[in-house]
Amino acid sequence: MSDASTGPFCEIRGFVERDIDLWLAEELRVNDLFALWFCDHARPSSQLPCSAVLRTRVSVMTENGETDVEAIFLTSDGRKLALLVENKVEHSLTEDQLERYYARGRYGVNHGLWNDFRVIVFAPASKLSSYENLIRNTPTVSFEDAAAFISKSSLDRRATYRAQFLDRASVRHELESEGSDAFRLAFWKGLFEDVERRYPNYFSFPIRYPKTTYIAANPIGAPKYFRIDLKGNLGEVDLSFNNENPLPLMTFLESKMPDSVAVVFKRRSIALQITGLPKFHVADGVEAIDKALQAFAAAYELSEFWKVHRTFFDNHYETS
Repeated sequence: MSDASTGPFCEIRGFVERDIDLWLAEELRVNDLFALWFCDHARPSSQLPCSAVLRTRVSVMTENGETDVEAIFLTSDGRKLALLVENKVEHSLTEDQLERYYARGRYGVNHGLWNDFRVIVFAPASKLSSYENLIRNTPTVSFEDAAAFISKSSLDRRATYRAQFLDRASVRHELESEGSDAFRLAFWKGLFEDVERRYPNYFSFPIRYPKTTYIAANPIGAPKYFRIDLKGNLGEVDLSFNNENPLPLMTFLESKMPDSVAVVFKRRSIALQITGLPKFHVADGVEAIDKALQAFAAAYELSEFWKVHRTFFDNHYETS
């Protein structure tokens, strides 16, 4: 049996945000001391203290985006306080992401889901520091502070493991490359670095290096009603929208789509497609990076089309 005093007790590495979502939801639900400590970081000092956690959920979807963790607290006067938590590990914080959290909080108040709400960002201290200009007055909790609290509040093996889990998640690791062929590692590493230089904090990259060139190329914070598929082996990039209430969607796309784009009907979606791009394969290695960058440029063009018309698309899927 492992002994936490002789070295690392938690040896997990390569974290994604879903890992932190589940960690936080569980800790808030079963660790009363931690839950009240976490809630105290989100509420103003003038507000009545939290007394109990009524519910925690993860990946709560609405049409304007996703709440990573939604925790409903009961305050000492019997009111419901919602904590809407944005977790950050491998992805970046976008300019409008927190405003959408506040919009979801106001919606919950207006529709009687809770009496009050707070938005809070949970991330490594380094990320919180780098996004101070976007976070502004939104409360924050760092992974390191949460880990320290858990370590001090309990000496059992579970607490040690949970604290080390967060400490390890706060340290950036390279994408997992064990077992990857050298050319695959070199291709994806070089490509993602070039894409990040051209489009800083824009695309969401996979946590592991893919084996094919058919990958998702979604912008960070994209809603669930669309996806961008980059198909390097075919020389195509698709922006596919869920096929809900298709007639007004189709009419809008045909009236607004750029000249370089075609409309393609699929079984469950309607897609805007850019074709005729240079084809490339992972086996081509670093020589294929220039071709792959053209595919990402097409993905960027399609993503920007969605962003320009986001109000229409959000309203369409909210009412469909």
